Amino acid sequence: MALNAARVLVGTADQQSTTGAIRNGDILTGENIPTSFEEAEAALEAMNNSGYVSEDGLELANDMSTTEIREWNRNIVRKLLDSYDGTIKWSLIQQDYESWCQAIGEEHVTKTDATAEHGEQLHIGLGAHLAPPQAYGFAMKDGKNRIIVIVPNSQISNLESISFNATSAIALPVTLSCYDDGTGDSIHIFTDDGQVISASTPSEDQGEQGQNDQETDFESMTKAELLEYCTQNNIEGANDSMTKAEIIALIEAAQNA
Repeated sequence: MALNAARVLVGTADQQSTTGAIRNGDILTGENIPTSFEEAEAALEAMNNSGYVSEDGLELANDMSTTEIREWNRNIVRKLLDSYDGTIKWSLIQQDYESWCQAIGEEHVTKTDATAEHGEQLHIGLGAHLAPPQAYGFAMKDGKNRIIVIVPNSQISNLESISFNATSAIALPVTLSCYDDGTGDSIHIFTDDGQVISASTPSEDQGEQGQNDQETDFESMTKAELLEYCTQNNIEGANDSMTKAEIIALIEAAQNA
């Protein structure tokens, strides 16, 4: 393996102005469990958005419990896997209904809408209960490199100490326990290095714009990149509420007009 600094990545949040990098939704089973980057991206877009996460980002831990087999002279000759425990930790720093529902489950969070007399109010019940099992998705990026982590079957199993002080954000430090999803795996990581190879070479009589259009692989672009492309190329009608497929269809329609 050759040295390649371009493969040394950091994990920054892949989020837009209204879309968080952590999402959750219904448990994924069977054919709904993604096996490719494109399927992971589609699963991610179908999930609910989260709010801001602290600067500590994510911590993914793998705990493999083993049993040692020793020979007569007490030397270890083999280890057997007893269990695997995958967990992901992060801290929610956005204090709202969605964050608390993610941390402890919507069954224990009551929201009262704002009126002329008061603002939006929450009643949060902490006690001997866990949030229900759900699927979780995590989106990260480093330049053109993108990383998606999908956990089809998981559960927030711990809400750690909450600090209330004047020098830091009120954070909800949560731990996600990742369960076997029926495939023998608990956590699925998908990557795309963003290095697109053009399928064909444009003819010499094509203008610069035509060449750029032909070489652009819209499927490999993030939604934020697609929206920026629309802005730079004066394509009207694109907005953040649209899905990635809808934005691509809008771009292709504009190019074919």
